[in-house]
Amino acid sequence: MYEIPFACKWTIPENQLRNSNNGRFRTATTTVSANNTPRFGYFLKLRTNKNGYATVYLCLELQNVTEVKTNVTFTIKSANFSKTSNDHIFQNERGHGFDLATTDVFFSQDSNFIVDGKFTLNVNGIFKFDTNDEPIAVEQINRCEPLSQRLWDATNKDFTITVEEGNQLTEYKIHKHIVGAQSKVFAEMFKLKNNEAIKNKMTINNYSAKVIETALKMIYELQFNFNLTFEEWLSLLEFFHHYQIQCHKDKVEEYCILQIRATTVCRLTNLSILTDCPKLEEKCLEFLASAFVSRTYLSDIETLDAALIVQIVKNNAIQNCETLEDNV
Repeated sequence: MYEIPFACKWTIPENQLRNSNNGRFRTATTTVSANNTPRFGYFLKLRTNKNGYATVYLCLELQNVTEVKTNVTFTIKSANFSKTSNDHIFQNERGHGFDLATTDVFFSQDSNFIVDGKFTLNVNGIFKFDTNDEPIAVEQINRCEPLSQRLWDATNKDFTITVEEGNQLTEYKIHKHIVGAQSKVFAEMFKLKNNEAIKNKMTINNYSAKVIETALKMIYELQFNFNLTFEEWLSLLEFFHHYQIQCHKDKVEEYCILQIRATTVCRLTNLSILTDCPKLEEKCLEFLASAFVSRTYLSDIETLDAALIVQIVKNNAIQNCETLEDNV
């Protein structure tokens, strides 16, 4: 399923509102695309004479999709008006919206719907939809030599990792020499005479059992099928970074690069810096630079460091110079 964030601002002059013959207004249609293919269009409507009420709508013109689910918020800051609709389903071209006020109240100076000679409406939300050309989800396969499975099933393991999730404990027995060979952090811990090394066990409570099991099976280089959510992939990247397991960290970094889009790029940018993933960071910054130029609405943009945003803007202002032959 695609999830496309959107945001728009609509300003209508007061004289245009008051002098209208039918009290009906709309914006131009904006096209929403996925995989460089137009899917549907959306526009806003305002009715100032709808059964004695002023009403705003979000309207869709479905083209290459049959159904669109929306989360949308209408905001008029001057009138302290904000309404949100979640999971409304569009299956035709009808509009969906809210009554603002009675027509008399809407045009009243005390209501503040019209301020400084204009009416201003802000709309933001997310479109969710499926298309017939989406790739079929395929389980990932990590291929390896058969020896890895025999080691995983062995009974001579000498260390226990306990994963604590609330009141549930899950234990995984491992070989020190196998995990230590892949992780510098584990290797150093096994050498120390601390509590974990003496008891040959440790507890982890900041990663889920599913993430830990996936990580350990990758360390053992097992052949296995696995499905992880986006959040679990991010957690897996953090685990491999924290325990300095570079080869598998590189694999997860490549997957995260494929997940860069408007809804994820800000979180992936922050994570790339936190986990020291230069390839992921570079691809995220390229996407952000392009998004700023095209004025693409980005989810979680407020989480980006202000200095990083300034640097992206500066980089966009730099003109690339072309090299020419000097024949003089």
